[in-house]
Amino acid sequence: MATDEDALTCDMAQYYGILDWRSLPPPLAATLAQGLPPEARSMRKLPGAAGSREEMLLAAVADRVGHLIWMLSEDGRSGKNHPPSLLEAISGGGQEEAGGYDSGADFEAAWKAATGG
Repeated sequence: MATDEDALTCDMAQYYGILDWRSLPPPLAATLAQGLPPEARSMRKLPGAAGSREEMLLAAVADRVGHLIWMLSEDGRSGKNHPPSLLEAISGGGQEEAGGYDSGADFEAAWKAATGG
């Protein structure tokens, strides 16, 4: 309610058919608000809220397609100007970059360093 009271009013009407949620006992209103789905207006406005599962999946697909197109470009062939990630923008966090090795010997050296042997 403190984040966006109008969004909560719309969500209560949409999901529960309750037009005057303020008339509910506070514990019931709180329970219903907590039970709203992640794609509800008020849930999306909470700090740290990411997009819906569908949005996250679509962003991941768009990132992969964009990456494939970038790889075919001159920038992609030279490894510069990598396209920004929509998934990272929606989720508010970064994905860990996958590492690579130039040779089997480089991999073996990294493996020995990581495993201590």
